[in-house]
Amino acid sequence: MSVNIFYAIVGIMLAIYILNSVKNNKFDIGESIIWILGTLVIIILAIFPNLMTYLANLVGIEYAPSLFFLMCIIFLLLINFRNTKKISKQQEKIVALVQELSIIKNKLEGENKNGRI
Repeated sequence: MSVNIFYAIVGIMLAIYILNSVKNNKFDIGESIIWILGTLVIIILAIFPNLMTYLANLVGIEYAPSLFFLMCIIFLLLINFRNTKKISKQQEKIVALVQELSIIKNKLEGENKNGRI
């Protein structure tokens, strides 16, 4: 039982940390949603430890911790996919900015050569 209390405290502390980070504008609200959901799962599983065994039996997994590891892997894959999408969008924006900067730079150099500035 003491291990479950420890996990519940860890989940609550993690949720408080995430909410404080959002409150202090150190973490985006949209980014925090998936982490809050993860902490809620940790807290629920700490309060109801037999829930993992029930879910494992429901899915057909014989060893309940395997289901937990599967859930963790899926969670991390979702975060990785989300971050990859954001990086891709940022790269597109960087390319567009570099192109725009090059056009402006060429225009300024052209004006300097013509003696306008």
